[in-house]
Amino acid sequence: MKKMLLFLTSLTSLLLFSCGGSDSNDPKVTLSKFLEAIDKNDIKTAKQYATESSVSFLDMMEMAKDSSASSADSKKKGKFDSLELGTPKIEGDKATIEVKDKTNNSTVKYQLKKEKDVWKVAFDKQAVMEMGKDAMQNGMNEMKEEMNNMSDTLMNLDNMDLPADPADKKLSEQ
Repeated sequence: MKKMLLFLTSLTSLLLFSCGGSDSNDPKVTLSKFLEAIDKNDIKTAKQYATESSVSFLDMMEMAKDSSASSADSKKKGKFDSLELGTPKIEGDKATIEVKDKTNNSTVKYQLKKEKDVWKVAFDKQAVMEMGKDAMQNGMNEMKEEMNNMSDTLMNLDNMDLPADPADKKLSEQ
C-alpha cells in the first residue's frame, strides 16, 4: 500500500511539473522571474522571460554591465526583495502589472505579451521608454501634490494670528 501511495504521489508530481504550463500561463510569475534574474544580473535567464524584441535591448544591457565597474553593479543587487508585484490586468494577449518599490513607494507598470502562448516581459527600447515616462509622470504628480500641501500650509499660516515680530516694531519706531 505504501509503495502504491508513493508511486501515485510521484506520478502526480511528475505530471504537474512536467507540463510546465503553470509558469508560462501566469504573467505575474513570468515578471517575478524576469525581475529576479535582472536583480542578479543574470541576463541570460532574463532573456528566457522576455519578448523576442527585448533580446537586443537585454544584449546591450549585458554589454554595458560587462564594461562597467563591478562595484556599481553590486549596489543594484538585492533590490528584488523590496518589490511588490500587483495584480495583472489582462486584455487578450497583453497584460500590465504595476510593480511598487517599497523603499521609495515608486511604481512602474510592466507590459507583458503572449508569444507562442507563453507570457513574456516586454523590455525593449519602446517599453522601457514608456516605463520611464510613467515614472516621470508619477514623480511630477507627487511633486505637484507636495507643492499643493506646502501652499495650503502657508495659507493656514497667513490666516493665523501670529505674535508680532520684534524686528517689525523696531522698524516702525524709526
